Amino acid sequence: MDFGAGRADLQGPGTIGIPRRHILTERQRSALFDLPTDELSLLRHYTLGDDDLGHIQERRRPENRLGFALQLCALRYPGRALAPGEVISHEVLSFIGAQLGVTIGDRQLLAAELEMAPPFESTRPGRQSPSGGGGPVSPAGCLPIR
Repeated sequence: MDFGAGRADLQGPGTIGIPRRHILTERQRSALFDLPTDELSLLRHYTLGDDDLGHIQERRRPENRLGFALQLCALRYPGRALAPGEVISHEVLSFIGAQLGVTIGDRQLLAAELEMAPPFESTRPGRQSPSGGGGPVSPAGCLPIR
């Protein structure tokens, strides 16, 4: 039995798929997926343990360590990866940076490098951009930080 019969017209090349429905309001999405900024939530969710710090220290440069730590924290809470180009709040940066010993100058250097760095082509075969196109893939830790 072919369960895919009849679906080709909805998902075939050159056709328009089913539009997305938005179940949550913008406020509800924000409450679920935004990074915390209050001190209590930062302490609860973004305090790094010794094993976390060991994994983070394996990164070579301070900006790589900070980017890795930001991704690690975001994956744990609120349970999502940071998007390329996502702006990270000063509170989150300061809290995580202080645990890593990353100074303000290092964070400013990271922001300058990321704003000037062009996207790079992936060297791994078969890897595509998150949007599904074959375009450039930005590195996971590349986040413009303001």
